[in-house]
Amino acid sequence: MAGEMTSRIEFFEKTVVKSASGTLVRADEPVSLGVFPAKRIDGNPKAEEDGRVLDVSEIRYQMRFAAELFDRGGDLTVKDFDGEYQVIGSPKVMTGRRRYMEIKCTQRG
Repeated sequence: MAGEMTSRIEFFEKTVVKSASGTLVRADEPVSLGVFPAKRIDGNPKAEEDGRVLDVSEIRYQMRFAAELFDRGGDLTVKDFDGEYQVIGSPKVMTGRRRYMEIKCTQRG
């Protein structure tokens, strides 16, 4: 799996800040959580997973387990070489020689 991680993806999270009145609001600019190597799996209209056809705009990334990303799930945005993607749900933990996780994303915009 490690040799297949040819994409470098950057994760972003919108943060919450206090406004002048003291209320919590989302910040305009997302904060980078770092760049990680990952294996990119593009959606293919002919591919099936668990008996359903994958959407073309759905991208999956497989990467080493990162605890700092695992708990955040759907609050994250992924930036790749061809655009930005929104993370769908929580990452799926994969087992093997080392712990990996799979993140499903859909194209933004």
